[in-house]
Parts: sequence; structure tokens; C-alpha cells
Amino acid sequence: MRVFLSVRPDLGGDGIEGSDEFAEAFKEQGVKTEKGESLRDLRLYGRLFKNRCSYMIHSLAFRGLPELIKELVYYHLREELTNEADNHLSSREKKTLLGILEEMVSDFRR
Repeated sequence: MRVFLSVRPDLGGDGIEGSDEFAEAFKEQGVKTEKGESLRDLRLYGRLFKNRCSYMIHSLAFRGLPELIKELVYYHLREELTNEADNHLSSREKKTLLGILEEMVSDFRR
């Protein structure tokens, strides 16, 4: 599940220099919650994405996986995001990601 939850080394230094136009165009391609949260929000300093869960969970490729595989992924994601003992994500970040997934991924709500 750490692949989905973007557990990677920090970008370090001053981060990545990018263009505002690219960041906005990239974000606009994704889905957003009612609060405007998206898995495509770029951060570019410290880490690449603001919300550390792969936006590929919205992809046709992922949605086309067998139901059993998706159910296992969702189960393990929920376990990671509700496990207080796992500290690679803060409680606040876990709550945000859980909210995004519950609102935006219909299969995740089951």
C-alpha cells in the first residue's frame, strides 16, 4: 500500500521548480471533492504531491482491475489510513486522504 500512499524520500533542498500553468492544467484533469481537494494537487517542495495517495486510483486501468483485487487494495488502504500506530502519515493527513477516497471513489465506500 505504500506505493499508493507515496512513501518516498523527500525531494530535499528547495524542491522542484515548475510552472504554474502546468500545475494548474495537471490539477484540472483530476476529480475534486466538494472542498476542492484532489489527489492531483502538486506540492513540489518536500514531496511531489500535497495529498500522498496516487491519483491513478481514478484511472481506467485501476477501475478495470478485477473486483477482488480492488477490494484488497481498498481494504489495505483503509487499514493504513485508520491505523494510528503507523506514523509515516500524520493523523491529519490520514483523515484528509480517507475523506477524499470516501467521497471520490465509489467502490471505496463499501
